[in-house]
Amino acid sequence: MDSPYLTIKEVAKFLNKSEKWCYLRKEQLPGYFRLAGSIFFDKDVLLATLKSKATIKRTSHLIVMKKWLVLSAPSA
Repeated sequence: MDSPYLTIKEVAKFLNKSEKWCYLRKEQLPGYFRLAGSIFFDKDVLLATLKSKATIKRTSHLIVMKKWLVLSAPSA
């Protein structure tokens, strides 16, 4: 049966982290919920969040670099 929910062990394997790491950060990981005292993660929520974070373009460091280049350009 292919469940839409992941256990701590499955999330740890997917993220290549230890189970302890995942347990300590469970509330920071997307899709976390408890059911009957057990910890689960909604697979779709976790994957969608990770995918969206992986595709965000980060250009702020380029802006800083351009400002530094302009400020530090040698005078003619």
